[in-house]
Amino acid sequence: MKTVIISIILILTQSLIAQKTDSKFTAEEIEEFKKMEALEKKKKNNSEEIEYFEKMEALEKEQDKQELNYYKNDKIKYQPKFNVSKGLREENNFGINASFGGSPIVGLSLDYFVTENFNIEVSFVAGIYPVVIGMKYYFTPKKNFSAYLGIHTFIGIVNYLPIGIEYMFNNGFTISVEAGPLVMPELNIYHDDDDDDDDDELMVIPWGGVKVGYHF
Repeated sequence: MKTVIISIILILTQSLIAQKTDSKFTAEEIEEFKKMEALEKKKKNNSEEIEYFEKMEALEKEQDKQELNYYKNDKIKYQPKFNVSKGLREENNFGINASFGGSPIVGLSLDYFVTENFNIEVSFVAGIYPVVIGMKYYFTPKKNFSAYLGIHTFIGIVNYLPIGIEYMFNNGFTISVEAGPLVMPELNIYHDDDDDDDDDELMVIPWGGVKVGYHF
């Protein structure tokens, strides 16, 4: 519509200039008409540019709308087939702990969740490095409460098999209670050197502990 109006104004302006056979228009008036004609041409060009950019913008919006509808219609195709969200223990997989009883008897330990279920641990006591290496399996790692089953060993001589339960707070702090058999060679201070029986007898001691820690 704008283009039509501008075209009509240009035609009328040119017609008025063409009818100057006699001296109806002065030189100043003719110059003014020329300026008006140039201005109207410039407006026409600007109007065409604006119309072009408006069309391009409309096309881009339509294209974006079509792409959005495409992904909405095929959203099932792009959904993961399994839950990729990390659990509480997998998110806070490295821990520092203080133990009272349990694998290091009394001391500190470091642990790391290799996966959300499997945890490896190294325990330390003053003067001995390391004391115990262990592994635990967590049954419900995504929940705050999780039962676990573990095995800890000191160079294969002393073995501790705990069953425990751990609570991990949302901020990473943990507290756990565990119990299990401590299996070790029987201590015989009256050992007879002349005894040909080299088989060491094992003794099983009920054991347990409490552990507090922080995971991040």
